[in-house]
Amino acid sequence: MKVFLWTLPVFLLMTQPALAQSTQSNPCSDSQLTSAIPEGNGQRTGSAITSSIPETPEANSSNSRDTQLVQEVACGNIPNSLRTLVPVNINRDGTQVTICVMPDYLSFGNDSDNFRMPLGLTAAQQLATQMNMMLPTPAMVDAIYQNADVKLPFTPQTETYGAGMEYTSYINRHDRSIDTELAGLTNTDPQNSSAPGNLHYPPAPGSTANQTPRLVAGHKKDVVLTNRSAGNPNLPIYGGYFDGGRRVQPLSLIHGTNYADYSQGIRFVSQTAFVNGQSVPLPDILDGTFQGHGADNSRSALAGGENRISRSLTERYRNNTHGPLECNSQTSPNGNSSTPSNTAL
Repeated sequence: MKVFLWTLPVFLLMTQPALAQSTQSNPCSDSQLTSAIPEGNGQRTGSAITSSIPETPEANSSNSRDTQLVQEVACGNIPNSLRTLVPVNINRDGTQVTICVMPDYLSFGNDSDNFRMPLGLTAAQQLATQMNMMLPTPAMVDAIYQNADVKLPFTPQTETYGAGMEYTSYINRHDRSIDTELAGLTNTDPQNSSAPGNLHYPPAPGSTANQTPRLVAGHKKDVVLTNRSAGNPNLPIYGGYFDGGRRVQPLSLIHGTNYADYSQGIRFVSQTAFVNGQSVPLPDILDGTFQGHGADNSRSALAGGENRISRSLTERYRNNTHGPLECNSQTSPNGNSSTPSNTAL
């Protein structure tokens, strides 16, 4: 199995907007972009969380699993590596638009013990809104893959199809296979020579290497933002890429709202983007509210074939009706609140 670190096949690049890595300072490193992500030291490990969340798809469809996972985020039980956003730069006819994305899919636990777990649409949208994030459009998913430092091929799990794909144990088994792939990679980036073998994490503190985590993509399908969701409550999924860059999943809304299986992941994108270096609200770019220099080019690059995203869909990201994330926790003997309670979404 090959991992394409820096290039795409020529035929794929011909069909996509030209992309370029920024040579300027990283605008996505501004801590204000992630200030709404609850802080914590990951006191709950991924192993502990995995063993405590429901296993069955019935439990997931009634939101029990998603409810607990939202609370894990509220209590700060996510890896610190996800708190450093990575720039994805797209050049379109003289306009450079930069989106700031999580370096990998949402995972739960801490930097040394975590696991990627998908969410249904309700929980994903709630978390995005509360953390000043958004779900990506299909065009953004393609751009993220093209810009990825590590293109990890999607690996179907073929032993069981059907309801078993939604089971926590099934999802966790697939996640472990992803970690095995990452851990087996050799470091080929001369500018980041001290990066650990597991590229899910940035270099160790004190390293002189580039501290921006590597962008990893290809290994999951994304839950996305699309106009097809207008009037359709089903889960919109898109992406995943085989070895060589062939896309796994065209845009689909076949599953119910809160469906989640091993193949899916949640990657959040900051609600702040940059057009030619100037910060612009991402919802404004997508729905055409932004009319500044480069507006048409940036909207075309990020909305893709949909041209613009309906304001009825972007409006939820402007108006957080959920309030801030709050950790409803059971206080441990040492006074640290680390074990979330199971409250409703």
